[in-house]
Amino acid sequence: MITLTIIEDNPSYQKTLLDIIDLATDLTCLGSFEAATPCLKALETGTMEKPDILLLDLNLPGENGLEMLPLLKKETPE
Repeated sequence: MITLTIIEDNPSYQKTLLDIIDLATDLTCLGSFEAATPCLKALETGTMEKPDILLLDLNLPGENGLEMLPLLKKETPE
């Protein structure tokens, strides 16, 4: 089973991604977030398991996905 986490601020696009993941038999979504900071906190505190794949919107309001990427990678280096 491949695990994913989604960081996407557009609710419609986020729902579409979740719907597609639900259709796949070998994918499961561990969490979906509208911003990178809550995801980062969940990873840091261990309240969410580390995903195999992180789908990250690069144009988040108030946060730049590219700037958050090194912080997220530090929590999930593998």
